[in-house]
Amino acid sequence: MNNKTRALVRIVQEICSEKDIHCTSFSHNWILKLTKDDRSGIIFGYNFGLNSSSSAALCKDKCAASEVLAHSRIPHIPHHLFVSPDDAHQIDQTGSWEKLYRLLEEYGAAACKPNEGAGGDSVWKVRTRFELEKAAQEIFRHFRAMALSPYFEIKTEYRAVILDGEVKLIYAKQLPTVTGDGKSSLFDLLLAYRKNNSLVSNPEFSPQELNRIPAAGEECRLSWKFNLAQGARPAVLEMSSIHYPILAGLARNAAQALAMRFCSVDIADTESGYRVMEVNSGVMMECFALFSEDNYRAAKGIYEEAILLMLNL
Repeated sequence: MNNKTRALVRIVQEICSEKDIHCTSFSHNWILKLTKDDRSGIIFGYNFGLNSSSSAALCKDKCAASEVLAHSRIPHIPHHLFVSPDDAHQIDQTGSWEKLYRLLEEYGAAACKPNEGAGGDSVWKVRTRFELEKAAQEIFRHFRAMALSPYFEIKTEYRAVILDGEVKLIYAKQLPTVTGDGKSSLFDLLLAYRKNNSLVSNPEFSPQELNRIPAAGEECRLSWKFNLAQGARPAVLEMSSIHYPILAGLARNAAQALAMRFCSVDIADTESGYRVMEVNSGVMMECFALFSEDNYRAAKGIYEEAILLMLNL
């Protein structure tokens, strides 16, 4: 993403203009210094100056955050840490494969991802030892540590934005789908979908799945990753929804456990109930804000509150 065209940059500049705040840009708009009178604050990427450095670092580390959530007895998806062979000596890790195989056997299917990654990049779903070995080798090729978690069939994924203990926004992430007609193969349905829609990432289907003919009315998901940047669509959850109080309470508890003031909490709706997936110290609402004018105004309102708190205005 070009830093100069980020929605956050435009939103912050609009807020500064409206509130008579001076905004200075550094590093191609990746760093924004806001100043008014004798007060100033820094926005670094999507991190505002509201969280402590230790809490922000904790959230960035998926496995460390998982341990703290477990200690606080907050329902979550557990993440297990595996350090690359080059850095294993730092934590007295003598080997990984035996434990990796054992966890895969226990879970049946697992998700492997960089321990400090974001955006759904380099995330692998594995069911066999071969797939696990391939995922680990690819991740260790570019990252120092890998997180392994059990793979859950997620019904819906939600994101809640928290500011000083208050839930400012909850939205669902809806996966792109095609609907079967009882005649066309999944491959043909996918080709038809691509004529009128764009997919950021290629769907991961086996040849057998692509040749299958879905039944009439059958909905087929085109991805298992609920990232907006990879094709999912946001749908704001109204406070009147029966799911809202449960999600809001879980998000608040997770933010409190990690001592976060401003963050987003990703929550998965699984067969075993709602579980926190991760807590993000950088509050990114790029794809959400650009989806509609209403979403843009909602994101702007939240960022404005954060900026005023940051500057004590």
